[in-house]
This record gives sequence, structure tokens and C-alpha cells, in this order.
Amino acid sequence: MLVVSNPEHDQYFAALRCVSTSATVKELQEDEASLVILTLDAIKALTIGPQHKEDLATEGDNSVEGYSEDVVPHKRSHIDPQILEESLKGASKHVTVKGTADDYTRYWKQFMEFCERVGYVAKAKDINMFVREDNISKDFPTWVAVWIMSK
Repeated sequence: MLVVSNPEHDQYFAALRCVSTSATVKELQEDEASLVILTLDAIKALTIGPQHKEDLATEGDNSVEGYSEDVVPHKRSHIDPQILEESLKGASKHVTVKGTADDYTRYWKQFMEFCERVGYVAKAKDINMFVREDNISKDFPTWVAVWIMSK
């Protein structure tokens, strides 16, 4: 339950007012959908672990389980997405090393604890269950943004 007098929530509402004046609702929805699509595999990799890696999307697989390209909004792009994908692959090569993976795991744990502390979930570990079951809240990107703003 949201408590308006909580400083973390006050920051959220201030940021929300700022964002809503600088972007249209449609753009925010597109950004939120894009965030969910881009981060779902990374979240699954952190929570599922190496024993189920075959379930994760493979390189070149642009589909995300539960999302149809027909229903996920996409921003219009003036650049060929294929070029962007190739650039991202090249830039990301050898980026995730042991230290990076440890950082991701530490941040994920901090995020889960934050979600429990502010009441998004009953227990921090519930988030892992939601991810494994593909039952992530539509407000998940907002949770991430609020967590980042609280730091």
C-alpha cells in the first residue's frame, strides 16, 4: 500500500509529475513495454540460474515468452533495428565477466529487499517466483525506477 508521507514515495510522485510534463502517455507506455521486453531475459537469468539456460532466449531470438510482436508497442525508428542489434552485440561482447555478474546479483538482491521494504511484495524472494512463473507485475518497471530514484 502506498503511503504518501513516505519520502521515497514523495520522490516518486515528484519524478512522475516531471516525467508526465515532458512525455506523452503513449511514449511512456511504449518505453515501459520496451523496458519489460529488454530486461525479462536478464531477470530470468539471474533468478533461474544456470540449470535452465536452455529456456532463455537464444542469440538472435527476438521473442519474449508471453509477448507477441503484434501486441507490444514499438517506437518508430529512423535507424534499421538490425544495425542497432549488431552494434549492441559488438559493444556487449565480453562485458559480462565474473565481476559484472556479481554486481548484477548484488543489485538484484538490493532491489528485492527494497521491494519488500516498501511493500511491493510480502517477501523479497517472491519476486524470483513471479519471474520464474512469468507473472511479473505490470508495475515492475515503475518499481525499478522508484528503487533507482531512492538510491
